[in-house]
Amino acid sequence: MEPRENHTNNESGFTLIELLIGMAILVMGLLTVNFFLGNLLNKSGHLESATLATTLAAERLEDLKSQALTTTLTNANNGSDNLDADGNPGGSKFTRTWTISGTSDQTDIVVTVSWERSGVTESRTLQTRLNQD
Repeated sequence: MEPRENHTNNESGFTLIELLIGMAILVMGLLTVNFFLGNLLNKSGHLESATLATTLAAERLEDLKSQALTTTLTNANNGSDNLDADGNPGGSKFTRTWTISGTSDQTDIVVTVSWERSGVTESRTLQTRLNQD
């Protein structure tokens, strides 16, 4: 009796080349996602600083407008202060300046909050005009 040979032509599974190609596509996809997430986080930090700077400028502008209800504002009321990352006085993250100009009837108030990000100075400015009688 002759031994029987088992020849199967049914090959299943993945070849090494198919696995390498699949892994390369997966790695490229993950790198792309990582790139976009990095950009998103970077922009999120920038927007957070810009939003806080705008809020700090608006707060000072409102304080000056309230002060104008009881006294006449002049350029003697100009000033500046330094704020931390949470907007508290005494920090070094933000520099807020305010300038008052104009006549006794019409007063212009300009509030600017600036900060440094990646070696570049950025700022937000709010301004208003008051009629003081």
